[in-house]
Amino acid sequence: MHIQIGQSMRRTTILLIAVVISAALLLIPAIPLGIPGEWDWPRRALPSGLLQLLDRLVIPFMTAVGLLSFCRGVDLHIHRLSRRIQCLLLVVLAMCSLWWLTAVRQAAPSPHRELRPLWVLYDKFTSGYFYEAAFRTESQAELLSTYEARMARGDVFHEGTHPPGLFLLNWWALQATAGSETVTAIAEWTQPSSTVVMFRQLEAEAHIARTLSRTEFAALCLVSFLSTVLAAMTVIPVFGLVSLVADPRTAWRAATLMLTVPTISVFSPRSDVAYAFSAAL
Repeated sequence: MHIQIGQSMRRTTILLIAVVISAALLLIPAIPLGIPGEWDWPRRALPSGLLQLLDRLVIPFMTAVGLLSFCRGVDLHIHRLSRRIQCLLLVVLAMCSLWWLTAVRQAAPSPHRELRPLWVLYDKFTSGYFYEAAFRTESQAELLSTYEARMARGDVFHEGTHPPGLFLLNWWALQATAGSETVTAIAEWTQPSSTVVMFRQLEAEAHIARTLSRTEFAALCLVSFLSTVLAAMTVIPVFGLVSLVADPRTAWRAATLMLTVPTISVFSPRSDVAYAFSAAL
């Protein structure tokens, strides 16, 4: 008993130290987030008052408490549950993961949290996949036949980071919304009105390209939603992979740990995060 208590205290101490170090890395301005002169992310301003602090942290905190309670409750009993129930709980975990990724964005100050779901996919300087598919691609065949030559030019920023899958994802979304009013309506429904209003305002001010048509904008909404959904679903193949070599409780813990990986929550809804799911799958 004393050994177990000692081990638990050591784990708790290590966890607290890790949290303190992580907070210091994020909050101390002298520590660069990235590589100075190459890729250095600026820190967002801290809340200026109590109301702003509550506005940014209450939703993520309450979501985290609910998610942690669910994950812990399942962890205590999963070894006694049937495979069918385990699969059902895994689906629920994926839904909770989507809820969590959406709640995390609330911690950013406005207007970043409203603009982020769409602007990071639209702005050619942050990714470029949607921009190329919407404004510079005539057909899927043309995209694939010229891709190798396009990459050979060099200095292609995000466009050269991955194979042409993300170009195709955006192209297919554009075709889907252009060909179906139902798909267009569903895609529009996935984004809150505040995000739509702020995006349209910034789009008009930035003049990056011509104004997106309704179906093009719906395609952007669709890609944003799908990217976040696929990122949230990463818990499913992670559970399956660990189940091949360990017991259900260990697999569940690995899947829930996936929710804390910063790469997923920080970069969502960039379409790059879709590869976390597809690669694990």
